[in-house]
Amino acid sequence: MRCWMKAGLLLALCLFLGLSAQAEEGSAAVKMQDVYAEGMLVGHTALPGNYSVTAQLENGTLETSVAHPLRLTMTAFSADRTVMMGYQSLSDYEYIVKAATWADPILGKVRKHADGGYDTSMMCPMLTYLNAAGYCDYMITHVPLDVTWNVVGGPDLSSYQQAIETNLAAYFDTLRPMAGLGYQVEGAEMTVAERFYRTEVNGVPQIGAVCTMTVGAQLKIDMMGISETDILWSAPCTYIMIAPESQFLEVYPAFTLFMANTTVSDQFNKANERASAQIREAALAAMDLSRFSSAVSSVLRAETSRGDDYNDDRFTDYILDQDDYTLSDGTSVKVPSEFTHVYEGDNGTVYASTSAFGQPGGSRELTPNR
Repeated sequence: MRCWMKAGLLLALCLFLGLSAQAEEGSAAVKMQDVYAEGMLVGHTALPGNYSVTAQLENGTLETSVAHPLRLTMTAFSADRTVMMGYQSLSDYEYIVKAATWADPILGKVRKHADGGYDTSMMCPMLTYLNAAGYCDYMITHVPLDVTWNVVGGPDLSSYQQAIETNLAAYFDTLRPMAGLGYQVEGAEMTVAERFYRTEVNGVPQIGAVCTMTVGAQLKIDMMGISETDILWSAPCTYIMIAPESQFLEVYPAFTLFMANTTVSDQFNKANERASAQIREAALAAMDLSRFSSAVSSVLRAETSRGDDYNDDRFTDYILDQDDYTLSDGTSVKVPSEFTHVYEGDNGTVYASTSAFGQPGGSRELTPNR
């Protein structure tokens, strides 16, 4: 998911935009960085040396669920602030397809779906289910620019369909425990997409790129006179880049390395698990029955997520043609296989290129880990 765009697809986008075809070849230089927020190591990334990155940690807001109460957003800018790269960690949503027609005896009201609202009984933000392409469109509209984005294309990902179906089958296996809680699994879907957009900001043409995945399951409960249908779905990770059209093809290779190496930390995942457990325990200990369904929802999500197994690494590693390399300090770096030459500079910079343009001075060539 992090970098499906190959040279031929870059050329196709290049021709569509009327840009120079020299972008068929690409190279990038990045540095691995640890990212901190609120005194905690929250993630890792790879960025060009002149970029600065900030991180924001959402904690228990109406934008997050009880299952994953922490959400990480990273925003990186080039030195002249003309190029932005961004990352958002796992986001949970609920879509109430069919709510019970009677008032919940505990909450005293009928649950209704409302995009942008928050289901207090399940403690989860509500949003109509979107496949990956739809979620790309949703996310680009949340970039803080008062502009209208027009879709200009996206790569054909049909070659990855078998990998998606294989992992969807594994995802179905994680849904089996729900049967014991009275739920019927009516279906599940896993989609991936990368979309490109065009707009103008102060008269300057801009290109946006969004890469994401969505996975969800439609669940029905029909027992003791209760009949409800919900879709619980998530976007495990989302990557965004916005750049002037004149620079887009030049900086896109660096964006692929950003996507391949930007992820949350183990410390973040563990903090998320602890926060979720504490919220559930506090609700139940207080005998707040209105929170009971949210505790069940969190357990369901834990089953479907299996902790760290379904973080963004899981959703990207299986679908990408990429290689792992080890730097001299032991740091692991992922590089899309389209980059055939990878070097490490003496200052820790990683150079990757699709052509043998010449080894940078003072660097050593790396070989993939096998």
